[in-house]
Amino acid sequence: ILLDKVLNSDYAIVRYNALMLLEKLNHPNWHKALIASLQDSFEFTRRIAVSRMGSCGHSKFIPHLIDAFVNDYSALRVKFNIVESLNSFDTDLVIDQINKYFADKTFYLAETYKKELIKIANSDYAGDSIEDIKNKDSKLRNRVLSVLFLRNLQYHQIVDELLTIIQDKDEDPELKQYIVE
Repeated sequence: ILLDKVLNSDYAIVRYNALMLLEKLNHPNWHKALIASLQDSFEFTRRIAVSRMGSCGHSKFIPHLIDAFVNDYSALRVKFNIVESLNSFDTDLVIDQINKYFADKTFYLAETYKKELIKIANSDYAGDSIEDIKNKDSKLRNRVLSVLFLRNLQYHQIVDELLTIIQDKDEDPELKQYIVE
């Protein structure tokens, strides 16, 4: 019933709430609803869908995020969330999917979009942050700020490195506390 509401309701608030209920229930149809919500007429729902795709980190969403970037390019808030979500995935995986997506595309701005997406994929905020956090020569305050920067973002690819820092007996307890929080 909830997936049907996401797909067919005439009311944006019903579609949005059905999507959120599918997420809360961790329903098997939630991923289908996320993908379908990329085409929703309500821009807020599209932003939420894009953001949730990055949050859950399933690589099957990458092609859909790339497609949304191309097809919803003028919606700046959606585009911002797409960029944030793409940055939560492994760079090589994203670039591979970008190349696959644009392999047979010939529309006017295809090359421009491809270059912009590759630039986005190569902007390694997660890598820069983890290097700042691991740098024991840096001031604790700067390392903590790098941890705080990561709080609002979903960087699945650096979780193992953060866990290694937490387990390091020689690491500053305050930094470890911020990482855990």
